Amino acid sequence: MNAVKLFPKLVIVVGVIFAIAGVITSGTGIYIQSFVTKQLAAQNVVTPEDASIPNAPVNSIPTALSMANIIQHHAADSANGLT
Repeated sequence: MNAVKLFPKLVIVVGVIFAIAGVITSGTGIYIQSFVTKQLAAQNVVTPEDASIPNAPVNSIPTALSMANIIQHHAADSANGLT
C-alpha cells in the first residue's frame, strides 16, 4: 500500500530533476555558443573567395564550417588527395 502512495511522488521528483537538468543543459549550450562566437570573432579571420561562404568574417558556426571545409579541400589538393 505504501508503494502506491510513493509512486506519484517519485514520478514528480524525477520529473523535476529532469526539468532542472534540461534548463542547465540549455543554459550551458547558450553560454558555449556565445563563447565560441566571441573567440572566433577575436581571431579576425575571413573566408577565402573559393569557400562556400566567400569573403565572410569567421564569427559563427556556419562560417567556421565553411572555413574548415575549404582548409580540408586545399590540404587534400596539396597532398594529391592523400591524408
